[in-house]
Amino acid sequence: MYDLKNRRMFMKRMATPGVSVRELFLGSIVTVHARQLKLADYGDLFTKNKFDAVAGRTFAMIKPDCYT
Repeated sequence: MYDLKNRRMFMKRMATPGVSVRELFLGSIVTVHARQLKLADYGDLFTKNKFDAVAGRTFAMIKPDCYT
């Protein structure tokens, strides 16, 4: 991970205690080395395919006639 503000490397690939796989989904905010990071996109196609296969999606439609 590259820090644009300081123009230097911030973090390399490593294990991060306290962050579980359940917390890693698009839109989540994780804290690593006292920085809050928002997950905006996957790093590569392999990771995207791996997480999309596990992630579940639900669609619910509420019809207007059930309000009566």
